[in-house]
Amino acid sequence: MSESVPTTIIQEIRYPPIINSGVQLFVLRDDLIHPFLNGNKWRKLKYNIPLIKENHSTLVITFGGAWSNHLVATAAAGKMYGFPSIGIVRGDEAVSNDALQFAQECGMTLHFISREKYRERNIPEFQWQLEKELRQIHPELLEEKFVYWLPEGGANQAALKGCEEIPLAISIDSNFICCACGTGSTLAGIARGMKKHQVAIGIPVLNAETYFNESLIHWEAPLSQIELHHQFTFGGYAKKNKFLSLSGSFSFAFATSSRASTTSLGSQFPGTEKLGTSIREKQVSTSFAVPILVISPAMKTTYERSSTTGAAPAPFTRGV
Repeated sequence: MSESVPTTIIQEIRYPPIINSGVQLFVLRDDLIHPFLNGNKWRKLKYNIPLIKENHSTLVITFGGAWSNHLVATAAAGKMYGFPSIGIVRGDEAVSNDALQFAQECGMTLHFISREKYRERNIPEFQWQLEKELRQIHPELLEEKFVYWLPEGGANQAALKGCEEIPLAISIDSNFICCACGTGSTLAGIARGMKKHQVAIGIPVLNAETYFNESLIHWEAPLSQIELHHQFTFGGYAKKNKFLSLSGSFSFAFATSSRASTTSLGSQFPGTEKLGTSIREKQVSTSFAVPILVISPAMKTTYERSSTTGAAPAPFTRGV
C-alpha cells in the first residue's frame, strides 16, 4: 500500500426530506480507501508513516480508548508497514473487545493505565516516565528502539497536513463540509484546506466545549470558517436520544451496503495480505471512517451563519 490516496468517491444521499428541502447532501466515501486503514485515520497517518519509516528501529507508542478506531488503524498500519507499536489504553482494568483483539492480532501490544494518568498523556514528563516503565515491562520491544510518540487520534502537524487534503478530494462545489469531532484535528485540517467561501461544521462527540475551542486555536484553524454544534452530545460520549436510535436503521443500511465494496478494494494495496485472512474477514466494525458530509450551494438559501463569531446560534434542522 502506497502513501498515495486512491481516487475518492462522492456519493449523494437521496433521502426525500433532504431532496424536498432543496438541499443536496453528499458523503465523501473515504471508507473505501482500505478495509482497515481508511477515512480520516488514513489521512492522519499518511504523512506520519514516512516519518516512522525514516528510522528502521522505530517503535510507535500511541493512545486511545477501549474502542479506539485510531488504535485499530495504527495497529493495521504497523502490520502492513512493519513497525511495532504499543497502544496505551484508557482505563486501568484490562478489557477485551473486537477492536482491541484486532489490534493485538495485528501485533500491537496493549498497556492499560488509569483514567487519571491518561489525562497526562501529552505531558513530556509523563511520557518519559511511561517509556521508562514500558522498557522494564517489555524490554524485548523497546531494546535499541527509537520511540515515535503518536498523540491520541493521531493528532499532530503531520495529521493536519493529511486532513487539509480532504477538501481537495471533494470534486463538487459546496458551501459546507461537516464531520464529527473527537480531538478537533480533522475539523481543523479541513478548515485549513478549504476555500474562502466554505464553512466547516463540526459535531463534537464529547461534552467538552472549552476543549474543542482550545484545540482549534492550538491548530491555528480559521475560526471564522468553523461552526461547532454542541447540541448533539446528549450528555456524553456515545450517548443518544430516541430520535437518533430510530435513525440508526438508516445508518446501518448505508454502512452495510458499503462493507462489500470496502473489502473488495483491499486487493489494490500490496501489503494488505500481511494482515492475514482471519483478520481481514473479522468484522471488527462496519467502518472506521469518520463520515465527511458535503452540502451543496442550495444550502445558502436555507441557512444563515453568525457573521461575528462563526458559530451558529442553533443547529440547522430543516428537512431532516
